[in-house]
Amino acid sequence: MYFIVLAAMISAASPAPPLPLPSVLNSYKTLKDCRVELIAIGEYEGFELVKHPLLGKAVVRQYGGDSLTLVFCARDMRSV
Repeated sequence: MYFIVLAAMISAASPAPPLPLPSVLNSYKTLKDCRVELIAIGEYEGFELVKHPLLGKAVVRQYGGDSLTLVFCARDMRSV
């Protein structure tokens, strides 16, 4: 089972509240199905499909200067 995972990251100089844990958006039987969905998400305006050095194919969206939304496929949530 593969999962599409949504993670939000904020880079701030001042102390901020803890970030929420990554959340599962959907599950897929195969990695191919998961990646097809990532490609579809990457076609939305403001989202960009990238090759992440640790996560492989991923989709990013920057907002508010230093904030970033990251969507990626994971085989097991315990590894996130």
